[in-house]
Amino acid sequence: MIMLLLRHSTALKVKVTTDFKIKYEIMIFTGIEILFFTLGVITTLSAIALIHWNKNYHFSWKSWALLILGFFLLIFSIAWAASSVLEGEPRSASMGLVLFGVLGLIILALGRNVVMKESK
Repeated sequence: MIMLLLRHSTALKVKVTTDFKIKYEIMIFTGIEILFFTLGVITTLSAIALIHWNKNYHFSWKSWALLILGFFLLIFSIAWAASSVLEGEPRSASMGLVLFGVLGLIILALGRNVVMKESK
């Protein structure tokens, strides 16, 4: 099987059967499909990180709330920026990253401070 990458993330599969007939399949990966896959990976990794850190620091309900909200805002800012770029609105993408991303980082820092105070 041979896979060729074409423009706009389109993949063309060329299969040669046992009787030497060639079959073509076109697989289309749009930007939004790649975005959803990436968001799923980031969400899974952040959940695994939170569970791992909880084993070491034993979070309270305040720390859980702040850390989950911070991760949610960071993931939301990535989704906002990527979807805005795909729609052709780069200014909206940058403003979404600044607004939601910075707010997510601030909330994550507050959550970290709460965890560190409680672990002492």
